[in-house]
Amino acid sequence: MTTIDVGEIAIADHRSSQSTWQEMAKIAAAARIGGLLSGKAGIVNVHVGDSQSKLKVLEEVVEYTDIPFANFIQLIPIVIVICLKRDSLRETRGYVDFTTSTIPTFLEQGEIKRSKGLKEMLATGVSIEQITFTSDGQASLPSFNERGEFAGLQSRACFIPLRRSVCRDSRRTNSD
Repeated sequence: MTTIDVGEIAIADHRSSQSTWQEMAKIAAAARIGGLLSGKAGIVNVHVGDSQSKLKVLEEVVEYTDIPFANFIQLIPIVIVICLKRDSLRETRGYVDFTTSTIPTFLEQGEIKRSKGLKEMLATGVSIEQITFTSDGQASLPSFNERGEFAGLQSRACFIPLRRSVCRDSRRTNSD
């Protein structure tokens, strides 16, 4: 699929610009119109953080406008956020992109392994066609101290451990 993309725009994250649903609607409308005029998909790439608001901004755009959920690709670094919303994904034909970057600390804090998140999504009926994985370029992973202050960036190649995990979980499933 050839696309006209906007983003990556962060929502539900302390690093975001705290966009309102009205601002997101204008951005999504511009991407959608650009896509329609060019014969391509008009997509808004959205980074969804771990704040309490989760997908609220996108849900409001869909509720209060004629823009479909499928115009958003949600880039999810913390899989548990989208697992809570898998029913809305199945119903709306929305898309999710799991960011493969992680660190052991996040997993220790309860972040769901991508392989398990994928398995859960598929088990609940979300189509594999709605799910992608990207490396986020393995560019950086911000770290924060116990007071929530920026402490630096970590660069980490996470794709190989993810692949190993998916293969290991797949072997377990096939042997069950």
